[in-house]
Amino acid sequence: ELAEYFAGQGHRCAAFHARLPAKQKSQTLAAFMQDRVDLVFATVAFGMGIDRPDVRFVVHAAMPSSLEAYVQEAGRAGRDGAPADCILLHSGEDVRTAMFFINEENPDEARRESLEKALWRMLDYARKPSCRHRQIAAHFGQELAGGGNCDNACDVCRGEIETLDDDEALIVAELVTDCIRSTGQRFGRKHIAALLAGSKAERIRKWRHDQHALHGRLRGYGEKALIPLFDQLEAQGFLQTGEQGGYPVLEIGRTSIDPDQPPVLAHAKVVTKKQTQTKQVLRDDDQVLFDKLKAWRTALASARAVPAYVIASDRSLKHLSVNRPTSREELRAIH
Repeated sequence: ELAEYFAGQGHRCAAFHARLPAKQKSQTLAAFMQDRVDLVFATVAFGMGIDRPDVRFVVHAAMPSSLEAYVQEAGRAGRDGAPADCILLHSGEDVRTAMFFINEENPDEARRESLEKALWRMLDYARKPSCRHRQIAAHFGQELAGGGNCDNACDVCRGEIETLDDDEALIVAELVTDCIRSTGQRFGRKHIAALLAGSKAERIRKWRHDQHALHGRLRGYGEKALIPLFDQLEAQGFLQTGEQGGYPVLEIGRTSIDPDQPPVLAHAKVVTKKQTQTKQVLRDDDQVLFDKLKAWRTALASARAVPAYVIASDRSLKHLSVNRPTSREELRAIH
C-alpha cells in the first residue's frame, strides 16, 4: 500500500516482501541496485541484503525488537560517508506486537527474559530524550570521542526535542497520575489523553469525563502530544501498561513521584523551515548536470548488470557537476 501511494505521487518505488514471486523480488533488487528505483518499501530481509553505499535514508515504520537489530538495519544508510538520515517511527502498539510474537514463540524462561530485556532496552532508546548516538555507544560498552554527545547528528542534539523544565514536568506527571488513579486505572492512553486535553468526544461524555475535575487541564499540549509523554513516564517507571478485558490500559507504575527528582520529559519542538538543518543544495545548472549524470550512470549500470554505485557514487557525481573537470588530472582529483 505504501509503495502504491508513493508511486501515485510520482516517485520511482517498489514493494518487497516474502510473499512476492522470486522473480519479482530479484527484479526489484536489481532495479534498486542499478538506480532505476529510488524507494523500496520492504521487510527487514530486503535491507539485510543491501550492499549499496549511497543509501540516503532508512525509515523504520515500526520499532525493531532490539537495539542490535535497529543498529544493523539503520546502518545501511550513508556508508559512502555522505550525510544520511535514519528515522524511527514507533508507538506502544509496536511493543504489544513484539510481545505477541514472543508469546507465540513460547520460549523457555531464560530466552523470554532475554527477548523482553532487549525489547525494553529498544523502547528506552526510542523514548529517552538523550543523545541517540551516545545511547547506542553505551549499549555496546563504548563511548563517543571525547566522552560526550554527538553534538549535531541526532534529533536530541540538533535541538529538535525540547525538554520540559522540572516544574512543568512535575505538574504533567502529577496530573497524569491523578487522572489515571481517579478514573480507576481502567482506560487506555488515548482516552486519558483526550480527557486531559479537554475533548468533548462521545467516548468522553459517555463516562461523564467531560465533567471530571481534570478535564482539559493539559489542553495546551493536545491529545497527540500527550501520548509520547505517557510513554516517557512509563519508561521511567511512573506508569505501566495493564490489561482489562483484553485491552491495554494505563496504570500507576512502581516509581513514586518525588518533587525533588522530577521526571525527565520532552516533546518535539515546532521547527520552522528556516530553522531546519540545511543540506547541500546544487545550483540549478549543476542540478541539471547531476540529473543527466545519474541517468547516464543508470543506463551504464543496467547495460553492465552491475549496481549503480560501482559506476560512480552520488558524491562523485555531485563533485563532477560542481567542479566540471576538463582534463584527466582534474578528473583524478574528483572524490
